[in-house]
Amino acid sequence: MQKITDILDRWGAGDSSGFSGVVSLRVGGNPVFERAYGFSNRTANIPNTIETRFGVASVGKVLTATAICMLFQEQRLSPQATLSECLDVTPPHFDERITLHHLLTHTSGVPDYLDEGESQDEVSLWHELPVDTLKRPSDYLPLFCHKPMKFIPGTRTDYSNAGYILLGAIIERVTGLDFATCIEQKVFEICDMRDASYSPFDRLADTTAIGYIQNPDGSYRSNRSIIPIIGAPDGGAYMTLRDLLCFWETLLEARLLDEATTRMMLHPHVAHQDAGEGFFFGYGFQVIERPNQARRYFVGGGDVGVNVVSAVYPQQQVLLTILGNSNASIWPFFLELDRLAVSS
Repeated sequence: MQKITDILDRWGAGDSSGFSGVVSLRVGGNPVFERAYGFSNRTANIPNTIETRFGVASVGKVLTATAICMLFQEQRLSPQATLSECLDVTPPHFDERITLHHLLTHTSGVPDYLDEGESQDEVSLWHELPVDTLKRPSDYLPLFCHKPMKFIPGTRTDYSNAGYILLGAIIERVTGLDFATCIEQKVFEICDMRDASYSPFDRLADTTAIGYIQNPDGSYRSNRSIIPIIGAPDGGAYMTLRDLLCFWETLLEARLLDEATTRMMLHPHVAHQDAGEGFFFGYGFQVIERPNQARRYFVGGGDVGVNVVSAVYPQQQVLLTILGNSNASIWPFFLELDRLAVSS
């Protein structure tokens, strides 16, 4: 525990310009270290606590992947089903060979609406389409459906938010439910994620942390005019630390999906070409698998005013989670904590 505290202190956890959020390390299901830092509301001087709800950005992709895998399990869809088979209308430039497997593993070649490789920033993106109009997966289509494919499906990897938007649209078509309702009923309720939600900004619980961006002069502003008003299939749910822990527990014990579908979801399907040796895409997860190292699964998310990562080390029975509500990078101290967790 002292080692963890030393690492976090060194990286400025709780300082005015350092990490703000929650850090948790569990071994064998028991909390070894859990501590909150910084403020959920800086204006009102409300501190973060272990019970604070945080935006989790792209961690939400694993929720979308879970709902799709449920439809695989129910034989209402299959990984090899094509996009054109699953949607009534597909964009004219999209390759007819795109499958759900491609969308889940970021190998579809679908053009993204936020192309991080071209350094496009979200502030300028939302000038094209105001954030308060983005309420359903179909609302995002004008941002990318007119663009050409980036590559032939299955020939390479390229992280795609748009691919998960399409998966959300498919979930809506197959289930007849709007995306948020589907996840709330099929994931949150089953996992007892009682504080998790896709609430819009104007209906967020008081215990929800505001995401903050630091200005050049050191002051902070809220992210609530910069990110979509409600979470989408590519990310944006809100949850507490407990909610995320309940998700992991329910999934890994095969109480959310059956054992065969759970294995399919967690399988390292495709090498992540841009992340280095030993990194793979599962369905909604990234998997690290290297010689002489235990396999680990992780989900992460970064957005304006949001930084989150959660990793499971099955062999060591370790679960490491960091939930942050500012732009302060969590990766430097996550990597140190990761090395500590592997050696546990």
